[in-house]
Amino acid sequence: MLGTFVLVHLVNHLAGLRGVEAHLAFMQAARAVYRHPAVEVLLLVSAALQGLSGAAMLRRARLFDAAPWMQRLQHWSGLYLGLFLVVHVTAVLAGRGVFDLDTTWYFAAAGFHVRPFAWFFAPYYGLAVLALGAHMGCALHRRLGSTPQTTRLRQAALLLPMLGAAMAGGLIVSMLAGWLYPVRVPSEYLAPFGG
Repeated sequence: MLGTFVLVHLVNHLAGLRGVEAHLAFMQAARAVYRHPAVEVLLLVSAALQGLSGAAMLRRARLFDAAPWMQRLQHWSGLYLGLFLVVHVTAVLAGRGVFDLDTTWYFAAAGFHVRPFAWFFAPYYGLAVLALGAHMGCALHRRLGSTPQTTRLRQAALLLPMLGAAMAGGLIVSMLAGWLYPVRVPSEYLAPFGG
């Protein structure tokens, strides 16, 4: 369930390649499902369970030991995703509950348009998408088994999600920052940043 939501969320951001209005239209349609109270509670519970299971795995992992590089990549990308998930979900809930904002494109873009916050938000979003690709790629690589027949397939299973994620992350950051087309963020979204 969480994986489906993340995929829809990324597609929603990439719909912004056709402009902010396309992003907002896609979001409106998707929200009919994921903003349903029962679905939203299940998503939050899924995110919490994913975070707890990841934390349990990381407790057993030795992040600073000389483990194989791919194992370290999976551990570190999982750690970043866990931290991102906590910060991102907290920010969205605070945006809705504390600041009474509709957490749309403008909510995500606001931090890019008030200095010096862009220096935080560009790597924050970009690395989250890259970490997702790395984490999924490592899992696929491991699941394919280690046989001479699967060597190239395993390499592709690791590299293609990472490459796709790097491209998607770069596009999302570029759109939110207004580098692909002008983005005019309403003042109520800039206010929490002092803008």
